[in-house]
Amino acid sequence: MNEAQAAMFHHPVTRNFFRSTILRDTPAAMKCLANDVTVQASFFPETVVGIENIPQSFEAFVNVCDRIEIERVFHDGPYTGVKMKIFFGEFVLDGLDYTHQNEEGLIDQLLVMWRPLESILAFRNAMFTKMGVPHQKLVSEDAA
Repeated sequence: MNEAQAAMFHHPVTRNFFRSTILRDTPAAMKCLANDVTVQASFFPETVVGIENIPQSFEAFVNVCDRIEIERVFHDGPYTGVKMKIFFGEFVLDGLDYTHQNEEGLIDQLLVMWRPLESILAFRNAMFTKMGVPHQKLVSEDAA
């Protein structure tokens, strides 16, 4: 994260979380999260709850990314929206991460919204490979 990108953040904890993400520093990123953090992402089948469930998926995420570019940051009280591009292999994800900080100033909610679908699926499968989790189909064969 360059100085211009860092200056876009009003909340130091949110800035440190995204800086740690770009630097692939899992321990530093985890210090920014509340114990009861919830993460909702289109590439996970259900909401991830609790900091103890975050490091493995975070490690897989940062190890799949080739580069993350912060484009814009939006603030409203304890809420922060971060518009970014995530590059990996031949794919580019347009992302918007939406965070909420609790009264202690830690991130207790993270909502991850990405597009396009083809890149999400490729990224998810790369993450799941790193995590040792079977790939999932977009639609079950019974639904077709």
